[in-house]
Amino acid sequence: MIPILDLNELARQMSVGAVDIHGVYLTSLCPGRYFGHTPSQPTPYAGFVFALRGQAVFTFNGTPYELTPGLVAHGAKGMTLRVDVGSSGFDYALVHYTLSAPPEEPEGYTGAHFVLETGINPSITELLHMLESSVTTPGHLQAGCPHQGIVLQHDL
Repeated sequence: MIPILDLNELARQMSVGAVDIHGVYLTSLCPGRYFGHTPSQPTPYAGFVFALRGQAVFTFNGTPYELTPGLVAHGAKGMTLRVDVGSSGFDYALVHYTLSAPPEEPEGYTGAHFVLETGINPSITELLHMLESSVTTPGHLQAGCPHQGIVLQHDL
């Protein structure tokens, strides 16, 4: 059973600390299966996956989430990941981040996997492109981000 997500609590948890963005990637995958992260190489950061085109199933720690445009998946640091891409391929934006919260604040949603339904919203796609551009343009935001550029991956 997928737990019910409290959006107000998610927003509160994200607001109590500093969010560091480690990378913003616009990615296209061809149909097939990709083993992104294994028990010996788990995910290095938490991240949000914004489905932009096509269909794929992202499986975090054995729990599958079918993603299509209008859905956003979250995976936590240290998780395993497998991606099964549908016949039309899959385009998505990935935002890797860490949240530095006060010590008394529990890990909460940043340590979990879940899916949000945003609906198909072109302004979200536009904002993701602007964020990716900000990260790849030299300046203060980019200076803290070791990864640069648009990454087109065909294997995770």
